[in-house]
Amino acid sequence: MKRMSLKANHRRDAIIGWTFIAPQMAGFVIFVLLPLISVFIYSVQEKNLLFGTSMFTGLENFRRLFADPLFTNLALGWFP
Repeated sequence: MKRMSLKANHRRDAIIGWTFIAPQMAGFVIFVLLPLISVFIYSVQEKNLLFGTSMFTGLENFRRLFADPLFTNLALGWFP
């Protein structure tokens, strides 16, 4: 019986490990990472879905949100 070298054995174990991890990593990227990135991109834009236009607004959306008294009242109401 032929013995595998330590380097070849390590490479084979690494390939097997990545094979087991690949479906989980693909699911994480598709269902967690891509939606998080797209939500951040959408949050810094002013989108008009009717005409399909968008304009980069930066953090203006967040400034408007935190300056709204209704939002601050609701946000503070969640904490006892």
